[in-house]
Amino acid sequence: MDNFTVYMWPLINLVVLVYLFFRYAREPLVNYVSNYRQEVDDSLERAEADRTQAEDQLDSWRRRWETIDGEIDTVMERARETARRRREQLDREAEAEREHRQNRVEESLRRDREKVVQSLRADAARILVDSTAATLREVVTEDDQERLLVAFTRELEDVR
Repeated sequence: MDNFTVYMWPLINLVVLVYLFFRYAREPLVNYVSNYRQEVDDSLERAEADRTQAEDQLDSWRRRWETIDGEIDTVMERARETARRRREQLDREAEAEREHRQNRVEESLRRDREKVVQSLRADAARILVDSTAATLREVVTEDDQERLLVAFTRELEDVR
């Protein structure tokens, strides 16, 4: 009998323990597991909603980024075109300014040349008159001077 009691008491204890478990602990355990399962399901639903929202936000940001890239390209192209037009305008203005200055320099050189030519002519005439006067003083006598003066005066009277 000893063998029987050795196996019997633990078996009775097990049956009593299972009975007590099912009687008193089963419902709270089932509720706990059910609540835990509900919390896990809710967490999964929230995580799925958050993931969907994050994907939507990511798509929105990607669309914005593409729009911004397009706007940047447009702005850059406009800036390049504006810079090109401004450069061309500055080139035209610089060319016009260069031509204007060149014309002023050429006009100034022409006036200076004419002044120099006039001055040279006046100097040459003065030298010619001075040298002729000196030569005439040496060569022409007083009688010749008187005769030339009378002839010059007659010519003037004829011209009048």
